[in-house]
Amino acid sequence: MFKPIPSNILSLATETFHDIGTKLDHKDVQSLRATCKRLDDTLKPLALSRLILNMNRANLDFTIEQLAAYATNTTSAAPYVRTLDLRCFAPSRDPNSTQAAIITNGDGTWSYVFPTREPCPEIIMAEKRLHEYLPILLPQLTNVRRVRWTLSAPDLQWTYSLIVDYILNLPHLEDFSALFIHGLLNSLPFTMIPRLRRLTVSGIYMANCKKSIIQFLTDTVANSPELREVELHSGFYSADDDSDAPTLHQLFENIPQDRTSNIQRLSLTCWRTLLDPQTIPHLHHLKSLQIDHNLHTVNFGSSMLDIWSSLRRERIHLEEIRLNLVDVENGLIDYLASYSGLKQLLLTNFECRWSDPKDVKQIAKQFFAIALYPHVESLEILKLYPYTENDWCVDSNNAPAILQCKWLKELHIAIRSRSQTKPVISVRVCLYSSASQISKDSYDSNSLRKYPKDWCIWNDYPSAALMARQTMI
Repeated sequence: MFKPIPSNILSLATETFHDIGTKLDHKDVQSLRATCKRLDDTLKPLALSRLILNMNRANLDFTIEQLAAYATNTTSAAPYVRTLDLRCFAPSRDPNSTQAAIITNGDGTWSYVFPTREPCPEIIMAEKRLHEYLPILLPQLTNVRRVRWTLSAPDLQWTYSLIVDYILNLPHLEDFSALFIHGLLNSLPFTMIPRLRRLTVSGIYMANCKKSIIQFLTDTVANSPELREVELHSGFYSADDDSDAPTLHQLFENIPQDRTSNIQRLSLTCWRTLLDPQTIPHLHHLKSLQIDHNLHTVNFGSSMLDIWSSLRRERIHLEEIRLNLVDVENGLIDYLASYSGLKQLLLTNFECRWSDPKDVKQIAKQFFAIALYPHVESLEILKLYPYTENDWCVDSNNAPAILQCKWLKELHIAIRSRSQTKPVISVRVCLYSSASQISKDSYDSNSLRKYPKDWCIWNDYPSAALMARQTMI
């Protein structure tokens, strides 16, 4: 006689518990570990996989205890650390104090001036403990794959060389991120990090040693043949031909002539981006592109129209595009219409940048009529976030174009308020099984609140902004 197998959560596979843990925040993972020994053993590597070091005046005692535990081996967590987050090494810095003042020097450079205090015994002791424990702790973290480093002028300068030596000797480092805040007064203490797969650098403008940072980028890209993802934010929101704003040419200039870059994901904010015979060969593997605040200068810069024309001419067919809606123009429309296979398209305007309503009307009309159609069989994520109510909002005129996208998994749209008497939202009915009754309702915020599992409403966008996140039928 058949006997049913008892149902027990502990009968789930270890991989299932790991997948569950990756979707929880750190606090919930720790609570789940406390339920039984098996879950503790299963989730321990995940719970201990990230280490944050953040020594400032507000958390001296906690950080000293943390450093001591790792340095003296009173915790077994070191082998599990995969992500190291280095945030601050300035015991005297008060994170709640007034921001630093910027002083312009006579030679055209500038410096940060921070509020200073006489070092108290507590600060002196914290600096002593940091000097004692950090050189012991770092060499124990040999399994780190990802380092996120926030560099700031108040940091104790001796920590820079120590951290650099540690990073350069990490055998498995694949992902490096550097954020420059409050300036970096001295040259970057290293020239490159080889063998990276992902590189992120932000706040270059904030540092007083821009040339050394750009040189670091140039050398790292040249010495990382497996580099796949690059995300760069220079901080230069304007530039002229004599500007020291970084360029795409600088990023690739040290790559040997017999080799090209293998970058697949490129994100450039406040960058000069000229696609020419020197740079375009390094983009032939590109699958994802994000450009924001493109610096259009005569020297080493180009317009968005030129960028899309170059990609179209070289037949570089992107699978993911992220842009500000203000930067969408005829060049992008022609580029999207020239191929098929786009999977993700994110057009937003969170910065509330202004654009001429006449231009918006013409471009949005062409987008829904021409650019979207070649990708209806491949598009999985579509996000359209206009700041003001305009022709990028969905209404009865452009909803049929979205209806043709058969494989959407996420849809983020803003709805034109003047059309709220028409059930335009019924375009999603054929894609989302649990939304089959929406076609009977108008899509105002009150009716949509009956579907909290599938539809989320944001009221800070025109009328209602809707998100559908559901698996296809």
